Amino acid sequence: MMKSAIISAALNKVSVISFHIFLEVMERQTHFESILKELYYPRDKLQVTLHFYSVLKAVPERYHEAMIYIKKRCAFVRLFMPDQYNDKLHSACFGDIPYVPPKGVNSGVLLMNLTKMRSYGWENKVLEIFNNYSKIADLFGDQKIINILLHFERDLLKLIPCQYNYVHIFCDHGQYCKEAESDPNGIEILHGAGSQYITERFQLYEVFRMYRDFTGSHEDVYEQVMVPLRRYYENPRANSRCFGSLNRLLFKSYYENFR
Repeated sequence: MMKSAIISAALNKVSVISFHIFLEVMERQTHFESILKELYYPRDKLQVTLHFYSVLKAVPERYHEAMIYIKKRCAFVRLFMPDQYNDKLHSACFGDIPYVPPKGVNSGVLLMNLTKMRSYGWENKVLEIFNNYSKIADLFGDQKIINILLHFERDLLKLIPCQYNYVHIFCDHGQYCKEAESDPNGIEILHGAGSQYITERFQLYEVFRMYRDFTGSHEDVYEQVMVPLRRYYENPRANSRCFGSLNRLLFKSYYENFR
């Protein structure tokens, strides 16, 4: 994630980028620091900073015991960011529980206005939902809690177009993200949900692998990443419709800028 974000920042001539990283074991911060040290990017033009936080410190102490049963703790922490980090950060299947119609909100990509969330009393609201609904549903994850809250408070939510949270199901059964078709850049943010970035046989794994193994500068992205990916997705495969969509939508802007 850090590598792709830094590459994108360099390509778009961004001068400053900050990563806010939540860790269960704070000693792990040396791992991220070493990754940053090994990355090649124009350090004279792009300033990169890392900020580390403890997951447990973000969650109120009375809920630490519940954290034991939460699988995606770092996602759960997002529910408490407005109140816990007010000076440090600036910037499915739902069963019988309420959700945002028609199909619920995916929390994979969130742009959070922490100032407005604090004024709304966000933390008290999510804790109230957790207390009220955890007895009848598995709420050990942030997505269900967010859907319940926003089901009743729709004015708090502004949906972003699907090309900013493009998941594999959009092309598994046909092309369900029409906005990506009309966007001149095609897919803006690719979401690796459903183990797409860790299972080699899945459609999006090759995108992850290419960026993971990429060792050049941002100026080499086209030749070392985009061209090989285009060849890969041009090959006829069992899921040819999905591969065709990915080939067309992943590289729209690159075709325009580099051809």
